[in-house]
Amino acid sequence: MLAMAAMVAPLLAGCSYYSFPDIYPHAYGGTKPKDGRVPAEDLGDEFLSTLPVKFQLAHYTGHLWCYQDWEGGISVFTLDGSMQSQIWSQPFRSLYASAREDDSFDTFAPVAYPNRFCVMPDVEVGELFDETWFGFWLSYLTRWEAQDIENRALAEENRKLAVSIADTRRTIAEIDTAIADYRKRIAETEAATARLQTELDARRGKMSTMKFLAPEEPKAELPPFDLKTPYDREKDPFVDVVKDHVEDVSGRPWATDQMQGGKYLDVEFAKLIDAANEAFAHPENIKDAALKAQVEALKAAGFTGIKVTSGARTPLRQAHLYAAAKKDGNPVAKYVRSAHMFGQAADLSLPAGWGWSSANHKSLRETLAKLGLDMGVANDPVHFAPATFTRGYAVRRLAMVRAYHAKAMSIARGQEAVRSEAIFDRNKLTEQRARAEADLRARRDELNKQADLFTRVSAAYTAVRQELDRVNAEIARREREAARRERENARDGGGGRPHHFDRPRPEPPQATPREPPRREPPRREPPRRDPPPDRGPRLPRLG
Repeated sequence: MLAMAAMVAPLLAGCSYYSFPDIYPHAYGGTKPKDGRVPAEDLGDEFLSTLPVKFQLAHYTGHLWCYQDWEGGISVFTLDGSMQSQIWSQPFRSLYASAREDDSFDTFAPVAYPNRFCVMPDVEVGELFDETWFGFWLSYLTRWEAQDIENRALAEENRKLAVSIADTRRTIAEIDTAIADYRKRIAETEAATARLQTELDARRGKMSTMKFLAPEEPKAELPPFDLKTPYDREKDPFVDVVKDHVEDVSGRPWATDQMQGGKYLDVEFAKLIDAANEAFAHPENIKDAALKAQVEALKAAGFTGIKVTSGARTPLRQAHLYAAAKKDGNPVAKYVRSAHMFGQAADLSLPAGWGWSSANHKSLRETLAKLGLDMGVANDPVHFAPATFTRGYAVRRLAMVRAYHAKAMSIARGQEAVRSEAIFDRNKLTEQRARAEADLRARRDELNKQADLFTRVSAAYTAVRQELDRVNAEIARREREAARRERENARDGGGGRPHHFDRPRPEPPQATPREPPRREPPRREPPRRDPPPDRGPRLPRLG
């Protein structure tokens, strides 16, 4: 017993235990969820890169669930070298065991992250991009369209606000012009009145003219997604993703101008088409006798090789085709699968009458299957794709999923920024319109005040002018009367005649009577008529 204790003691002495939260503090910063599930947005690219391709695809299609142990840890001990062992908590171990027992799910525990395991539905890699699993693209497009409609409505509201503000400012400018004209005339009237009578020299001060901001131009409307408008490849934000990840096949003779989405296909898929067309061009080189006979029979029936009419499509192009198919019954209405989105599916041209149920089409399906191409979509007789979904296809598809996802998130952030800016502009324009309307009311009040002031000043000017004319007329009359008397006195020898304004005085008694003076009728000049008095400028009052 003593010997055994001596052997175990060093082992226990060198044993250390570290909890998962201590080892991965960045992964345990939030609140512990009840089921231990890690939110998809918190997984991180570094962790996702340690998962198999199938699990990564499940993450981007929204069908990956990862759990982490909040109570377990790692035991590290030394016994002839360093050793460690992960110790899961009982609830975490039970959860992992139940997931592995369920045949409808696949589980994976990454070695680099001993505190986690992930679960996904047990489906083939290719099925992850069928209509069932790729519906999230439609939800993205719907959300983008709704956001774009809101942004366009905000932009239109801001445009109307800007137009309203501009109209108000033009009205203010017209009123300011009328006010300025009134002020000019009032100043001239007051100046004329001041020259006639100093008591009327008071003037009102000239108020400053307000400076206005120029109306802002409405922002250009560039909706990134709008399924209600025709598809425009020049404005498709996902075209660059296709160009960067699939091969340009415009130099291939089988790539026709009908490929509206662009002449792009997966590099491995394009090689299969090259090989199939080589077989149709030179059937004598086919070693399989049965395949050779099938190829020759198809050529005799009119099918001389594959001519591709549709290749890679962006999610936006696919969504437009889907929306149009709801109206015209196109087969794409039932297939929103992503193979076209990754250049791993195409459509070909068929001779007239080669429907799905025809014998020639059945022979074509069988022949192309032997050449590595699959035409398994029963209601779409022109659709074909690689017969075998290799790891290379999955890896390239995953890269495009990441690129599409990054572009989608970038567009969503851009739309939110546009929306925020539009709301900010709307609030600012609303405030500007309120200030402009208040300024307009003040200008109208000022215009009425100036019109009333002009009326009063004009009336005062007229009264002073009339009084001045009356005084001038009286002065002129008296001057004429004085001149007449002077002439009479000069004619009578200087004796003069009593001023008719003076009271007559009695003569002193004379020694001898005198002859009465001879009186001639007074000469009266015709009255002079002065020009009518100047009434001064008058303006109509503006209501």
